[in-house]
Amino acid sequence: GDMLYYPVGESKPVRIQGAYVSEKEVEQIVKFIKTKSDSEYKEDIIDEIESPSETPGEVDELLPKAIEIV
Repeated sequence: GDMLYYPVGESKPVRIQGAYVSEKEVEQIVKFIKTKSDSEYKEDIIDEIESPSETPGEVDELLPKAIEIV
């Protein structure tokens, strides 16, 4: 749908458009992509996931859910 986005440094909001994609549609797209290509993982990202930063505020609370979905 239509929305107004207020970019940093702009004096007026900008009208932008985006499509609504349901959670089920996202799951179907991910499933399709997984069947069409091999997985490629970046080791530095895996290391960060397995031993996250101890700094408060840097832990992404949604990361476990994102990993589960993908």
